[in-house]
Amino acid sequence: MPTLDEQVSWWTKQAAHDLEIAKVNRQHGFHDGCALMCQQCAEKYLKALYLRTHAATPPKTHQCDRLASLLKAPMPVTDAARLLESDYMESRYPDAALGVPYEQFTDSDSQEHVQAAEEVERWVLQRLGQKP
Repeated sequence: MPTLDEQVSWWTKQAAHDLEIAKVNRQHGFHDGCALMCQQCAEKYLKALYLRTHAATPPKTHQCDRLASLLKAPMPVTDAARLLESDYMESRYPDAALGVPYEQFTDSDSQEHVQAAEEVERWVLQRLGQKP
């Protein structure tokens, strides 16, 4: 059975990897993919912190805003989580986006998503005693 430290490390490593994927997506103009991966990054960082602070399996949810609330995150982190959550479905599904997702996201959106993911990353890593 993996230790708590190992499990937290798995979550944070994958979250960091997701953020790198988001940045590569942005560089190549895949702004819907950037939005999706920024949300995934934040979700995994928040789940890592939940795991650490509760010594329990994180809730099986994609709702970053809910996770931030459970962790009593400060307003800037909660706002970042809410932004990422709001575009999660729209970045994936035409019926949620009311159109073609990749046609609806811009570089400006990607910049905002990356900044939001980095806000979550900084807060979580600080709480975990790690450097971003």
